[in-house]
Amino acid sequence: LSMAAGRVKSAGFDCVELHCAHGGANLHASFLSPYYNRRTDNYGGSWENRTRFIVETLAEMRRVVGDDFPILVRFSADELLGDKGITIDDSAKHIVPILEDAGVDVLDVSQGSVTHSMQGPAIPPYYPRGCFISYAGAVKKATKLPVIGVGRILDFNMGEQILSQGKADMIYLGSQLMADPETPN
Repeated sequence: LSMAAGRVKSAGFDCVELHCAHGGANLHASFLSPYYNRRTDNYGGSWENRTRFIVETLAEMRRVVGDDFPILVRFSADELLGDKGITIDDSAKHIVPILEDAGVDVLDVSQGSVTHSMQGPAIPPYYPRGCFISYAGAVKKATKLPVIGVGRILDFNMGEQILSQGKADMIYLGSQLMADPETPN
C-alpha cells in the first residue's frame, strides 16, 4: 500500500485515503473490528493491538509520500453490531486518538459492517436522509482533525446544513453521485 500511495502522489492526486471501514470489507477493517478480529497475538485483543496493522501501514505510507501530502482514513465509527463490533464510544475513546497519534490528516467517518449490518455502508433508501451523520458529529467532538460526514446526504443544501451545524467539516455524496453524476451541475 505504501507504494500505491506513492503512485497516487506521483499521479498528481491531492491526497490518499486508507480504507479501514465496513468490517470484513477489506483487510484493514478486518483487523480493526472486534467482530472479525479474534486474534490473540500482537494484532488482536486491545485497541492498540487491533489498530497496529493500520498504524504500521500509515507509517509506511507517510514514509513514502512525505509530511506534506494528506493521508485520510475511512473507518466505521460504529459497525451497528452492538457490543460485538466497533461502537461510537470505542471510536471516540480509542480509535480516534490512535489515528491522531499515527499522523492521520483527516478522518472519514462511515458506519456499518458490509456483511453483518443490513443498514451498513449501503444504507437502504427507506432510511431517513443523513441518518448516520451523528457519528461524524461524535467523532468531531473527539478530535481536532477535519472530519468527513456521510450517510444518505442527497443534496447540497443538506450538506451545507450539516457543515453549518458543525457536525462535519466535509461531506461525501457517494451514493448520490452514483445515482446522478450530474448532481454537481
